[in-house]
Amino acid sequence: MTENEDYGTRLREHVDTLVPTFAVDTTKIVPRVQRRRAVVRTGSTAAVAAVLVATGWMVQAQPWATVEAPSGGAPFAPLDAPMPAPPVEPGWPDAAFWYSLSETETVMVGDEGGTYVERMETWKGHDRPGLLLTNGDPSTAAGVGPASWGEVVIDGERVLVDWDTLYDLPTEPQVLEQLLRDSVDPERGSGTDDDKIFDTVRGLLAYSPAPPALRAALSEVVSGLPNVTVTPGSTDATGRSGTLVERRDETSTVYRLVIEPKTGRLLEESSTSENPPPAQPGVSFSTSWRSTLLEDGPADDTPVEPTLENSGCVNWATC
Repeated sequence: MTENEDYGTRLREHVDTLVPTFAVDTTKIVPRVQRRRAVVRTGSTAAVAAVLVATGWMVQAQPWATVEAPSGGAPFAPLDAPMPAPPVEPGWPDAAFWYSLSETETVMVGDEGGTYVERMETWKGHDRPGLLLTNGDPSTAAGVGPASWGEVVIDGERVLVDWDTLYDLPTEPQVLEQLLRDSVDPERGSGTDDDKIFDTVRGLLAYSPAPPALRAALSEVVSGLPNVTVTPGSTDATGRSGTLVERRDETSTVYRLVIEPKTGRLLEESSTSENPPPAQPGVSFSTSWRSTLLEDGPADDTPVEPTLENSGCVNWATC
């Protein structure tokens, strides 16, 4: 065996320890080794790496081998190791109240025409009465009954979506959309079934402790409706970035939702009449309305105790 042949054999033996054995025509390998001998002698590590990449094989440590982390870098992880699943945020299933601070703007025409802006604070109770407060004034405190966010049909029965039901709703978008379609009541609301699903999604997202997975599913459902226009990269009244979802009804009223794309959180809802009726003496009506959600999150209590007296209700069940 010549020196060149011996060198080619040793090179193949070195590579065979790293990759599975496969047939090689040595009559073609040896001349190539001879032609590039100088390169191989000065860059044997690069040659081995090139063989490994070209054949599509990855170096895999044996179970008994000790693998050291690269110096100064992150701990070594095998390339074929499964990626850890992202944590699922549970939401707020046990919170006592859901607090929201919003700014509402209403444009009126008629005798009371003008633009009216106010701030509303709400504490929606998990299983206790909640509270409304206007412009931070405790004298405006008004009690409300335990919270709910619309109705759905579950197992053939129409039920109120209370706090606990929010956490029982499906979070797979297709399953959720089917449940919402099955819950459409032809005798309630106006517009098409898709219009009603839009309204239902809005109701489930607004001032709601819906878990993140449900928010994401609701956002996907409403964005996929055939009667909506979706515009990514829009902003709300405060300049926050979000996805704009719009629908227009048969009266030329445009309804808009601005949704935070990463969390499914509702940032803003609004409606604008593009063809309002003419003003009439003694009649006032709104041509546009906007509610921008500034803050929301779980709360332990209300600043003022809700009572039937400040609620104007006879009992909490019907309040």
